[in-house]
Amino acid sequence: MPVFFHKFDTYHINYLTPDNPDKEDLIVVFCSKVLENMDETEPVGTLRFWKNKVPNNLYFGNQNMVLNYSIDDFPRILDILRNEKPCYLCMDPDTKYGYLATKYK
Repeated sequence: MPVFFHKFDTYHINYLTPDNPDKEDLIVVFCSKVLENMDETEPVGTLRFWKNKVPNNLYFGNQNMVLNYSIDDFPRILDILRNEKPCYLCMDPDTKYGYLATKYK
């Protein structure tokens, strides 16, 4: 199956406190695209950063994918988000291989 590219224009970050023993993800980045009317956004996916074992990526169709990374990857990915435009969440839904891209190819 082909790789799906979800372009996003905006994101927001939730940095969670580590005091919840049931949560292993510490940082969640919600990615959205700006709709044509420029007043609304639509979610396209999430980047999650984990302190221990990193789970498999998830694909929920055209509107949502979850890319999972180690917490150690956060500074590099934040640098990409801050400095590169446009950005894309990309995934092959069959293999769940995913990545963050700065070019649609």
